[in-house]
Amino acid sequence: MTSRFFNVLLVLSTMLLVQCTMPKNATQVSLNPVAVKSNKASELPRYTPDRVWDILHTQVALQFNYKNASADGQAHLTLKPYFYPAQRLVLDAKSMEIASVNASSKKGSLALNYTADSMHVYIDFEYPLADTISLDIKYTAFPNKAAKGGSAAITDDKGLYFINNRQKIKNKPVQIWTQGETESNSHWVPTIDLPNERFTTQITLTVPDSFQTLSNGRLVSSKAVDPLMREDSWEMNQPIQPYAMMFAIGKFSMHTTQFQQVNDVRYYVEPDFAPYANMMFQNTPEMMQFFSNYTGVLYPWKTYCQIVVRDYVSGAMENTSASLFGEFMNQDSIAYADGNHEDVVSHELFHQWFGDYVTAESWSHLTVNESFANYGEQLWRTYKYGKAHADQLAYEDLQSYLMLAPYVDDPLYRVYYKSREDVFDHITYKKGGAILRHLHLLIGDAAFKQAIKKYLTTNALKPAEFQHWRLAVEEVTGRDMTWFFNQWYIKGGHPSLNFTYQFVDSTKKIKVHVEQKNEDPNFAYRLPMTFAVVENNVVSLHTVEINKAQQDVLLPVSSINAFVVPDYEHEVIGDIVEQKTAAVYSLQFLAPVNPVSKLIALDTICSNYIAKHKLPINFKEVLVKALNDSSIYALFVLDAINDHHQDKAVQTDFESPVYDLFVSTKNLLIKAAALKLLNLWLHAVPEAEMNTCLKSNSYKLRMEALQTNVLQHKADALILAKAYLTENKNHFVIRSCFKILGASTSIDDLNFMMQFINEMYGEDLNAVFSGLVKFVITNKNETFVNKAVFGLEKLYASETNAVTKNNY
Repeated sequence: MTSRFFNVLLVLSTMLLVQCTMPKNATQVSLNPVAVKSNKASELPRYTPDRVWDILHTQVALQFNYKNASADGQAHLTLKPYFYPAQRLVLDAKSMEIASVNASSKKGSLALNYTADSMHVYIDFEYPLADTISLDIKYTAFPNKAAKGGSAAITDDKGLYFINNRQKIKNKPVQIWTQGETESNSHWVPTIDLPNERFTTQITLTVPDSFQTLSNGRLVSSKAVDPLMREDSWEMNQPIQPYAMMFAIGKFSMHTTQFQQVNDVRYYVEPDFAPYANMMFQNTPEMMQFFSNYTGVLYPWKTYCQIVVRDYVSGAMENTSASLFGEFMNQDSIAYADGNHEDVVSHELFHQWFGDYVTAESWSHLTVNESFANYGEQLWRTYKYGKAHADQLAYEDLQSYLMLAPYVDDPLYRVYYKSREDVFDHITYKKGGAILRHLHLLIGDAAFKQAIKKYLTTNALKPAEFQHWRLAVEEVTGRDMTWFFNQWYIKGGHPSLNFTYQFVDSTKKIKVHVEQKNEDPNFAYRLPMTFAVVENNVVSLHTVEINKAQQDVLLPVSSINAFVVPDYEHEVIGDIVEQKTAAVYSLQFLAPVNPVSKLIALDTICSNYIAKHKLPINFKEVLVKALNDSSIYALFVLDAINDHHQDKAVQTDFESPVYDLFVSTKNLLIKAAALKLLNLWLHAVPEAEMNTCLKSNSYKLRMEALQTNVLQHKADALILAKAYLTENKNHFVIRSCFKILGASTSIDDLNFMMQFINEMYGEDLNAVFSGLVKFVITNKNETFVNKAVFGLEKLYASETNAVTKNNY
C-alpha cells in the first residue's frame, strides 16, 4: 500500500477511538475500568449562592442570523434587590456583544455605568437601590464563540444551537434549540443564571413563516412581520428557574391530545415521523394522571409539550412545560417494538414536579431533582407493568452504580466538585434512585406518598435542598430520620456484606452470619432488610435490621433442605456476597422467588457452568429450562452463552437447544438473539425460516437474518443491504447494512457506499465511515482500496471531522 494509505489509517484509528463515546443507540465499546479515587476538586465547599438581586420577570425578543449563527436580542428584565439595598448588579451574559444598557424605576431613568466581558455584564448604579427596577439590554449572542465546555452527561454548554444553519448537509433539517442546564441559557439572554433564581417569562421569536416554534408556557400571539417572516410570543406566567427556559425552532409536525380536558399535551416531531408521534409518546396523558395521583399534586403547568430535535447534546431535558429529546426518540413502529424509550419519557415528566415545580437550590443538592426523576421511572413501571418489571430496572440501576463506585463514590450531597456537571453521575441518578426505593420500602407506600406531597406543597415554586425532603419524611412519619440521611446522603461509599449459612439441627434454624465491611472500620450501616426462607417450595419472609460489623440472624426452618435469600427486595445499596453452592442457586432459580432473585441465581450458574465447565450436567438442564422460560431469563442466558460462544464445549452443549428455541419462540427479540448465536456457530438455517425473519416486525431479527444471508447467500445479502439503505432511516439498520457492505470486494458496492458521504450525518455518518474503513482493511485490490481511501479523505475533509461534531 502507499504511504498515503498509512497516513489515512492513522487518522482513521484516531477517529475510531473517538467513536467509542457514542450517543444512545450507538455501538458501545467496553473498556476495562481502572479504579481511581476522585480528588477533592474544590478546596472550598460550594454552598448555595447568595441572592443579591431577584429577577421577577424576563422578557426577551430574538431575531436570528442563520449564516453566522448569532442572535440579536432585546431583553427587558424586571428585578429588585433581594433584601439589602444594592448598587452593583452582575448578570451572566456569556459570549455576547452588549450594545446598550438602560434602567428605570417608578421615579424615572436611572444613571448607570456598565462594562462587559465574555462572561458577565457589570452594571453600577449611581446610588444603592432598594426598590423594583426595569432593565433594558440590547445585545448580540454569539454562542459558537464560547469556549468548549460540557461533561459526559451534557456534552456541550453553549446554550444556543444552530443545526445545519447553512444547509450544507442534504436532507438534514434546519433547527435552532436551546439547552440551559446547568448554567447555559445566559448564552442567549442576560440573566442571573443560578438554580435558586425564579421568574416569569415572555419569549418572542422572529422566524421564517414555514417554521414552527415552541417555548415555555403558552403561545399568546403569532403575527406576520413580512410575507416570509413571523413573530411568535410565548408566555410562562408561573416563575421558573433560568436553566429551564427553552425554545426550539424548525419544521415539525405537531400532534395534540389532552390531559383532564384542561392541559394541552403536544408532541413535536419531524414530518417523516409524524405517523409515529402518538406511538412514541403514547402513554404521556396516563403518566400525567398517575404522577398527579401519586404525588397528590395535580400536574402544575398549563401545557406539556415534548419535542425531538437533531444533534442534541444530552439525552433529554425537562424544560418547564416543554421537554426536549434527542433524535434517538425517532422510531417507527418496528423500532418501537424492538425497544422503546418510555423510561426516558417518564423520567422527564416526573421532573416537572421534581426539578421544575420544586428545584434544587444548588447543584450540590441535585439529588432532589435527578434522584426523584430516576425513581419516577420505577414508580411508573410498577403502576403500568407490575412490580417485577420495576424491580428489574431497580436492580439494573443498582448494579450500574456499584460497577462505577470504584472510580467515584462520593456523598449524594456534594459540596466538593471540580465542575457542576460532575454531579450528573451514577451517584446522583442510580444510587440516589436506589436510596429513594430503600426509603420507600422502609416507611411504606402510604407514608412515602404523603411525604412527597408534603415536600412538594411546602416548597412549591421555590428552591429546596435535601434537608427539606428529610423534614417532610419526618413530619409525616413521626420518626427521626437523621440516621438515614446521614448514612445515605451525607456519607459517601457503601457497605459490603458477606453471608454464610449454617443449619442448626438441634434448634431447627438456619444461622445466617453477616459480616459487614466498610471503608471506615468503626462505622456500621443500619440496614433493614428482608430475608426469604425457601422450604418445600414455600417462601416465608422475615424482616431484620443488620447494624453490626459481625451479626448472626436465626431463621426458623424444618429441615436442612431449606435455603435463604438475603435482602429479598434487593434494596441494600451495597455489595452482597453469599457463600452458597451452585446447587442451592439452582434450587433458587427453580423456586417461586421473585424474578431478580432468579436472575441472581442464573448469573452465578452461568458464570460457573458456561465460563468454567465446573458443574454437573443437571446445571445445563437448569439453563436450558431458563432458555424456555420468560423472556427475561432467556435473553440473560443467551447473552451469557454469547460471551463464550468461541468455546467449543459451549457450542456442543447449547447449539441444539438454541436452535430449538430459535424455531419455536414467538418472541422476536429472543429469536434474534438465538439467530445471532447460530450465525456465530455457522449453523445452517433453513431458507424458509431465514426469509420469514427477513420480513419480520423486528429490525434486530431482520438484521440477524441478513447476516445469515451473508453466510449462506452473500450476493443476495448485499442486494438486500442496499435495498434497506435506500428505504430505511433506522440507525441500527443503517449501521448493520454498512457493516455488511464493508466486507464486500465489489467496486459497485464501494460506489454505493460512497454516495452516502454527502447524504448522511451524525450517527449514520459514523456507519458510512465504519463501512469504508472495513472495506479498506479487508480488501486486497489496491485500486479499490485507494478509491475507498479517497472517499474517507473526502469525508474527513468535507465534514471537518464531522463524525465527532454536532453542528455545521
